[in-house]
Amino acid sequence: MQELSSVRAEIAELKKQVASLEGQLNLYKYLLKQKQDRTDELAVDVTAKGFLKLDTTNGPVLVSVQEVSPYLDGYKVKLELGNPTNATYTNFTIKAQWGRSYDWNKYTPDSHEKWEKSLHSKDIIYTEELKRGVWNKIDMILTPASANELEYLLISIDSKSVLLNSLP
Repeated sequence: MQELSSVRAEIAELKKQVASLEGQLNLYKYLLKQKQDRTDELAVDVTAKGFLKLDTTNGPVLVSVQEVSPYLDGYKVKLELGNPTNATYTNFTIKAQWGRSYDWNKYTPDSHEKWEKSLHSKDIIYTEELKRGVWNKIDMILTPASANELEYLLISIDSKSVLLNSLP
C-alpha cells in the first residue's frame, strides 16, 4: 500500500514537471516565432509608440497605435497602417484578438486554456484602400472590452486584392 502511494506521489511530481516543461516550450515557441523574418500575427502594445512590421498575404504593412479611447462598451483603437510597397491593398480584413495578458511564469495547461477561452476576437472588414507609400488611418472598434482587457492585442491582416500601376 505504501509502495502504491509512493508511485502516485512520483506520478504527481512528474505531471508537475511535464506541465512546467510545456509552459517553457510554449514560451520558447512564441519567442522563436517573434524572431522569424515573417510575422503573420502581431502582438501590439497599445501603450507603446513607434511601429512594428506585419506581413500580410500580399506584402508587409507597418502598424502603429496612435490613440486608444473608450467607445460604447469597449474601445476605439486608432491605427496608422503604413504601406511601404508600391501596391495599393484593397478589400482587407483585420483579425483582432484581445483580452488580459497571460502570465507565462504561472503556466499550466489548464490556466492557458482558460486564458485562451477568455479572449475576444473579431474580424473587421475594410473596403477602403491601403494607399501605397503612406500612413493610412484606420479605426478599429473592439467591443466588449474593459481597460485591463487591452493588455493583450493580437492582430493579423488579410488583403484580398492588390492594385498596381500599369505600364505606359
